[in-house]
Amino acid sequence: SLKTPEKEGFIEKNIIKDTGKEILPRVAKEFLLMPSISATIDSGSDHVQRVCCQETDEVWVSGNGSVITRVDMEGNVREILHTSSGYVPHDLDVTEPGELLYCDSTEKTVNVVQNGKQRAFLQYQNWRPMGIAVTVAGEIIVSLYSDLEGCSKVIKYCLGRNEEQGQETLSLERLQPKLRKVIQYDERGENLYRYATFVAENGVNNDICVSDHGTNTVVVVNHEGKFRFVYHNILSQRKYDTFFPCSIVTDSQGHILIADGDNDCIHVIDCNRQFLCYIDNCSFAGVCGIDIDFADKLWIGEVDSGKIKVVEYLQLADE
Repeated sequence: SLKTPEKEGFIEKNIIKDTGKEILPRVAKEFLLMPSISATIDSGSDHVQRVCCQETDEVWVSGNGSVITRVDMEGNVREILHTSSGYVPHDLDVTEPGELLYCDSTEKTVNVVQNGKQRAFLQYQNWRPMGIAVTVAGEIIVSLYSDLEGCSKVIKYCLGRNEEQGQETLSLERLQPKLRKVIQYDERGENLYRYATFVAENGVNNDICVSDHGTNTVVVVNHEGKFRFVYHNILSQRKYDTFFPCSIVTDSQGHILIADGDNDCIHVIDCNRQFLCYIDNCSFAGVCGIDIDFADKLWIGEVDSGKIKVVEYLQLADE
Protein backbone atom coordinates (compact mmCIF):
# COMPACT_ATOMS: atom_id res chain seq x y z
CA SER A 1 0.00 0.00 0.00
CA LEU A 2 0.97 3.63 -0.32
CA LYS A 3 3.05 4.52 2.74
CA THR A 4 3.93 8.19 3.11
CA PRO A 5 5.34 9.18 6.53
CA GLU A 6 3.91 12.70 6.42
CA LYS A 7 0.42 11.25 6.95
CA GLU A 8 1.37 10.54 10.55
CA GLY A 9 1.68 14.27 11.24
CA PHE A 10 5.12 14.02 12.82
CA ILE A 11 7.68 16.80 12.94
CA GLU A 12 10.38 16.58 10.31
CA LYS A 13 13.73 15.33 11.61
CA ASN A 14 15.47 14.38 8.40
CA ILE A 15 14.79 14.10 4.69
CA ILE A 16 14.40 11.15 2.37
CA LYS A 17 14.80 11.08 -1.37
CA ASP A 18 12.76 13.37 -3.60
CA THR A 19 10.19 11.14 -5.30
CA GLY A 20 9.57 13.60 -8.11
CA LYS A 21 6.46 15.04 -6.50
CA GLU A 22 7.61 16.34 -3.16
CA ILE A 23 10.26 15.77 -0.52
CA LEU A 24 8.81 13.66 2.24
CA PRO A 25 9.72 14.10 5.91
CA ARG A 26 10.94 11.05 7.78
CA VAL A 27 10.91 10.64 11.54
CA ALA A 28 13.73 8.68 13.14
CA LYS A 29 12.54 5.47 14.76
CA GLU A 30 14.22 2.56 16.47
CA PHE A 31 13.33 -1.05 17.16
CA LEU A 32 11.41 -1.99 20.26
CA LEU A 33 13.29 -4.40 22.47
CA MET A 34 10.41 -6.83 22.05
CA PRO A 35 7.72 -6.53 19.34
CA SER A 36 4.19 -6.79 20.72
CA ILE A 37 0.70 -7.52 19.40
CA SER A 38 -1.53 -4.45 19.72
CA ALA A 39 -4.64 -6.03 18.17
CA THR A 40 -5.96 -9.38 16.99
CA ILE A 41 -8.74 -9.24 14.41
CA ASP A 42 -11.08 -12.03 13.34
CA SER A 43 -11.15 -11.80 9.55
CA GLY A 44 -14.24 -13.97 9.17
CA SER A 45 -12.23 -16.33 6.97
CA ASP A 46 -10.72 -19.69 7.84
CA HIS A 47 -7.46 -18.78 6.11
CA VAL A 48 -5.81 -15.42 5.46
CA GLN A 49 -3.47 -15.40 2.47
CA ARG A 50 -3.31 -11.66 1.66
CA VAL A 51 -3.80 -8.47 3.64
CA CYS A 52 -3.79 -4.87 2.47
CA CYS A 53 -4.30 -1.89 4.77
CA GLN A 54 -6.97 0.70 4.07
CA GLU A 55 -5.67 3.62 6.15
CA THR A 56 -4.82 2.54 9.72
CA ASP A 57 -8.12 1.09 10.91
CA GLU A 58 -9.34 -1.17 8.10
CA VAL A 59 -7.83 -3.96 6.06
CA TRP A 60 -8.66 -5.87 2.87
CA VAL A 61 -8.37 -9.64 3.32
CA SER A 62 -8.42 -12.60 0.94
CA GLY A 63 -8.09 -16.31 1.55
CA ASN A 64 -8.29 -19.49 -0.51
CA GLY A 65 -11.45 -18.48 -2.39
CA SER A 66 -12.71 -15.70 -4.64
CA VAL A 67 -13.94 -13.50 -1.78
CA ILE A 68 -12.15 -10.28 -0.81
CA THR A 69 -13.38 -8.67 2.41
CA ARG A 70 -12.78 -5.30 4.05
CA VAL A 71 -12.91 -5.45 7.84
CA ASP A 72 -12.29 -2.95 10.63
CA MET A 73 -10.28 -3.28 13.83
CA GLU A 74 -13.22 -4.94 15.62
CA GLY A 75 -13.65 -7.53 12.88
CA ASN A 76 -16.81 -5.91 11.50
CA VAL A 77 -17.25 -6.56 7.79
CA ARG A 78 -17.43 -3.28 5.87
CA GLU A 79 -17.46 -4.63 2.34
CA ILE A 80 -17.51 -7.96 0.54
CA LEU A 81 -16.69 -8.55 -3.10
CA HIS A 82 -15.85 -11.44 -5.38
CA THR A 83 -13.22 -11.60 -8.06
CA SER A 84 -14.90 -11.22 -11.44
CA SER A 85 -13.51 -14.56 -12.64
CA GLY A 86 -14.31 -16.51 -9.50
CA TYR A 87 -10.65 -17.39 -9.02
CA VAL A 88 -8.42 -16.67 -6.03
CA PRO A 89 -6.71 -13.24 -6.11
CA HIS A 90 -2.94 -13.63 -6.05
CA ASP A 91 -2.17 -10.21 -4.56
CA LEU A 92 -3.84 -6.97 -3.41
CA ASP A 93 -3.00 -3.31 -3.02
CA VAL A 94 -4.79 0.03 -2.74
CA THR A 95 -4.22 3.29 -4.63
CA GLU A 96 -4.08 6.63 -2.84
CA PRO A 97 -7.64 7.57 -3.97
CA GLY A 98 -8.82 4.26 -2.48
CA GLU A 99 -9.27 1.92 -5.44
CA LEU A 100 -8.55 -1.73 -4.67
CA LEU A 101 -6.25 -3.49 -7.13
CA TYR A 102 -5.93 -7.27 -7.34
CA CYS A 103 -4.04 -9.75 -9.50
CA ASP A 104 -5.94 -12.58 -11.15
CA SER A 105 -3.11 -14.88 -12.18
CA THR A 106 -5.50 -17.40 -13.74
CA GLU A 107 -7.26 -14.93 -16.03
CA LYS A 108 -3.97 -13.02 -16.50
CA THR A 109 -5.48 -9.67 -15.49
CA VAL A 110 -5.02 -6.90 -12.97
CA ASN A 111 -8.40 -5.61 -11.84
CA VAL A 112 -9.47 -2.35 -10.22
CA VAL A 113 -12.42 -2.08 -7.83
CA GLN A 114 -14.30 0.90 -6.46
CA ASN A 115 -17.78 1.20 -4.95
CA GLY A 116 -18.45 -2.46 -5.64
CA LYS A 117 -17.75 -2.16 -9.36
CA GLN A 118 -14.69 -3.60 -11.04
CA ARG A 119 -12.96 -4.05 -14.36
CA ALA A 120 -9.73 -5.51 -15.74
CA PHE A 121 -7.48 -2.61 -16.62
CA LEU A 122 -4.36 -4.67 -17.40
CA GLN A 123 -4.57 -7.82 -19.50
CA TYR A 124 -1.77 -10.16 -20.55
CA GLN A 125 -1.57 -13.05 -23.03
CA ASN A 126 1.38 -15.19 -21.94
CA TRP A 127 2.24 -13.63 -18.58
CA ARG A 128 0.54 -14.20 -15.25
CA PRO A 129 0.47 -11.24 -12.81
CA MET A 130 1.69 -12.51 -9.45
CA GLY A 131 2.29 -9.43 -7.30
CA ILE A 132 1.30 -5.77 -7.30
CA ALA A 133 2.46 -2.69 -5.39
CA VAL A 134 1.51 0.99 -5.44
CA THR A 135 4.53 3.30 -5.22
CA VAL A 136 4.99 6.51 -3.27
CA ALA A 137 4.66 8.44 -6.54
CA GLY A 138 1.33 6.73 -7.30
CA GLU A 139 2.64 4.38 -9.98
CA ILE A 140 2.08 0.62 -9.89
CA ILE A 141 4.56 -2.23 -10.11
CA VAL A 142 3.46 -5.66 -11.32
CA SER A 143 5.51 -8.87 -11.17
CA LEU A 144 4.74 -11.41 -13.90
CA TYR A 145 5.59 -15.03 -14.63
CA SER A 146 5.47 -16.84 -17.98
CA ASP A 147 4.68 -20.55 -17.96
CA LEU A 148 5.81 -20.78 -21.58
CA GLU A 149 9.17 -19.10 -21.08
CA GLY A 150 9.75 -20.23 -17.50
CA CYS A 151 10.93 -16.79 -16.38
CA SER A 152 9.68 -13.57 -14.83
CA LYS A 153 9.75 -9.83 -15.27
CA VAL A 154 8.59 -6.74 -13.42
CA ILE A 155 6.75 -3.86 -15.09
CA LYS A 156 6.23 -0.35 -13.76
CA TYR A 157 3.22 1.65 -14.97
CA CYS A 158 2.20 5.27 -14.62
CA LEU A 159 -1.46 5.65 -13.68
CA GLY A 160 -3.03 8.39 -15.73
CA ARG A 161 -6.57 9.54 -15.04
CA ASN A 162 -8.70 10.75 -17.93
CA GLU A 163 -10.79 13.58 -16.52
CA GLU A 164 -12.47 14.46 -19.82
CA GLN A 165 -15.26 11.91 -19.51
CA GLY A 166 -17.18 13.91 -16.94
CA GLN A 167 -17.97 13.48 -13.30
CA GLU A 168 -20.71 10.92 -13.95
CA THR A 169 -18.12 8.39 -15.13
CA LEU A 170 -16.88 6.01 -12.46
CA SER A 171 -13.34 7.00 -11.54
CA LEU A 172 -11.99 3.51 -12.17
CA GLU A 173 -13.07 3.87 -15.82
CA ARG A 174 -10.76 6.86 -16.05
CA LEU A 175 -7.77 4.90 -14.73
CA GLN A 176 -5.38 4.54 -17.67
CA PRO A 177 -2.10 2.66 -17.07
CA LYS A 178 0.87 3.59 -19.23
CA LEU A 179 3.95 1.37 -19.41
CA ARG A 180 7.01 3.08 -17.98
CA LYS A 181 9.66 0.43 -17.36
CA VAL A 182 10.23 -3.30 -17.96
CA ILE A 183 12.71 -4.95 -15.61
CA GLN A 184 13.83 -8.42 -16.65
CA TYR A 185 17.58 -8.68 -17.28
CA ASP A 186 20.74 -7.71 -15.45
CA GLU A 187 23.69 -5.90 -17.05
CA ARG A 188 24.99 -9.22 -18.44
CA GLY A 189 21.71 -9.97 -20.14
CA GLU A 190 20.75 -12.73 -17.71
CA ASN A 191 17.33 -13.04 -16.10
CA LEU A 192 17.04 -11.20 -12.81
CA TYR A 193 14.19 -13.42 -11.63
CA ARG A 194 13.26 -17.06 -11.97
CA TYR A 195 9.77 -16.99 -10.42
CA ALA A 196 8.94 -13.46 -9.24
CA THR A 197 5.96 -13.31 -6.91
CA PHE A 198 5.47 -10.55 -4.34
CA VAL A 199 6.78 -7.05 -5.03
CA ALA A 200 7.27 -3.84 -3.04
CA GLU A 201 8.83 -0.42 -3.49
CA ASN A 202 11.13 0.94 -0.81
CA GLY A 203 9.77 4.45 -0.30
CA VAL A 204 13.07 5.74 1.05
CA ASN A 205 15.23 5.07 -2.03
CA ASN A 206 12.66 3.81 -4.60
CA ASP A 207 14.32 0.38 -4.86
CA ILE A 208 12.09 -2.43 -6.13
CA CYS A 209 12.09 -5.57 -3.97
CA VAL A 210 10.82 -8.92 -5.28
CA SER A 211 10.44 -12.35 -3.66
CA ASP A 212 11.62 -15.03 -6.02
CA HIS A 213 10.05 -18.42 -5.36
CA GLY A 214 12.32 -20.00 -7.93
CA THR A 215 15.43 -19.30 -5.87
CA ASN A 216 13.97 -18.62 -2.39
CA THR A 217 15.59 -15.21 -2.37
CA VAL A 218 14.64 -11.53 -2.41
CA VAL A 219 16.01 -9.64 -5.41
CA VAL A 220 16.43 -5.86 -5.14
CA VAL A 221 17.00 -3.46 -8.03
CA ASN A 222 17.12 0.32 -8.06
CA HIS A 223 14.39 2.53 -9.53
CA GLU A 224 15.96 2.20 -12.98
CA GLY A 225 15.91 -1.59 -12.78
CA LYS A 226 19.64 -2.04 -12.19
CA PHE A 227 20.61 -4.94 -9.94
CA ARG A 228 21.57 -4.02 -6.38
CA PHE A 229 21.61 -7.19 -4.29
CA VAL A 230 20.07 -10.56 -3.43
CA TYR A 231 19.02 -11.47 0.10
CA HIS A 232 18.93 -15.13 1.15
CA ASN A 233 18.93 -17.09 4.37
CA ILE A 234 22.71 -17.32 4.60
CA LEU A 235 22.82 -13.57 5.27
CA SER A 236 20.59 -13.87 8.34
CA GLN A 237 21.58 -15.21 11.75
CA ARG A 238 20.74 -18.71 10.42
CA LYS A 239 18.33 -19.31 13.24
CA TYR A 240 16.28 -21.24 10.71
CA ASP A 241 17.56 -23.80 8.23
CA THR A 242 15.17 -22.87 5.41
CA PHE A 243 13.70 -19.67 3.95
CA PHE A 244 10.59 -19.20 1.81
CA PRO A 245 10.05 -15.48 1.07
CA CYS A 246 6.41 -14.48 0.67
CA SER A 247 4.92 -11.00 1.00
CA ILE A 248 7.34 -8.05 1.21
CA VAL A 249 6.72 -4.59 2.67
CA THR A 250 8.90 -1.62 3.62
CA ASP A 251 8.51 0.90 6.42
CA SER A 252 9.23 4.61 6.88
CA GLN A 253 12.84 3.86 7.86
CA GLY A 254 13.61 1.99 4.65
CA HIS A 255 13.62 -1.40 6.38
CA ILE A 256 12.55 -4.32 4.21
CA LEU A 257 10.27 -6.81 5.98
CA ILE A 258 9.92 -10.27 4.45
CA ALA A 259 7.33 -12.87 5.44
CA ASP A 260 9.01 -16.26 5.79
CA GLY A 261 6.38 -18.89 4.99
CA ASP A 262 8.60 -21.77 6.08
CA ASN A 263 9.17 -20.51 9.62
CA ASP A 264 6.15 -18.27 10.34
CA CYS A 265 8.29 -15.25 11.06
CA ILE A 266 9.42 -11.95 9.57
CA HIS A 267 12.98 -11.16 8.42
CA VAL A 268 13.92 -7.49 8.77
CA ILE A 269 16.84 -6.15 6.71
CA ASP A 270 18.03 -2.66 5.89
CA CYS A 271 18.05 -1.10 2.42
CA ASN A 272 21.61 -2.35 1.84
CA ARG A 273 20.91 -6.04 2.63
CA GLN A 274 22.16 -6.02 6.22
CA PHE A 275 20.16 -8.43 8.38
CA LEU A 276 18.72 -6.60 11.40
CA CYS A 277 16.37 -8.92 13.27
CA TYR A 278 13.58 -11.46 13.22
CA ILE A 279 10.04 -10.76 14.34
CA ASP A 280 9.20 -14.22 15.62
CA ASN A 281 8.08 -13.85 19.21
CA CYS A 282 4.33 -13.49 18.61
CA SER A 283 3.36 -17.12 17.91
CA PHE A 284 2.11 -16.55 14.37
CA ALA A 285 -0.11 -19.32 13.02
CA GLY A 286 1.11 -19.43 9.43
CA VAL A 287 2.58 -16.34 7.74
CA CYS A 288 2.19 -15.33 4.10
CA GLY A 289 0.46 -11.96 3.59
CA ILE A 290 1.67 -8.88 5.46
CA ASP A 291 1.30 -5.11 5.17
CA ILE A 292 2.37 -1.93 6.97
CA ASP A 293 0.10 1.03 7.68
CA PHE A 294 0.96 4.74 7.83
CA ALA A 295 1.90 4.43 11.51
CA ASP A 296 4.47 1.67 10.83
CA LYS A 297 2.30 -1.00 12.40
CA LEU A 298 2.78 -4.43 10.85
CA TRP A 299 -0.39 -6.33 9.87
CA ILE A 300 0.10 -10.09 9.58
CA GLY A 301 -2.51 -12.43 8.17
CA GLU A 302 -2.44 -15.89 9.70
CA VAL A 303 -2.96 -18.66 7.16
CA ASP A 304 -3.90 -21.30 9.72
CA SER A 305 -6.12 -19.31 12.12
CA GLY A 306 -7.90 -16.84 9.85
CA LYS A 307 -6.91 -14.01 12.19
CA ILE A 308 -4.94 -10.82 11.60
CA LYS A 309 -2.39 -9.68 14.13
CA VAL A 310 -1.28 -6.05 14.31
CA VAL A 311 2.28 -5.85 15.59
CA GLU A 312 4.19 -2.85 16.92
CA TYR A 313 7.94 -3.19 16.46
CA LEU A 314 9.16 0.44 16.17
CA GLN A 315 9.17 3.43 18.48
CA LEU A 316 10.26 7.05 18.15
CA ALA A 317 14.00 7.35 18.61
CA ASP A 318 15.40 9.29 21.54
CA GLU A 319 16.33 12.88 20.81
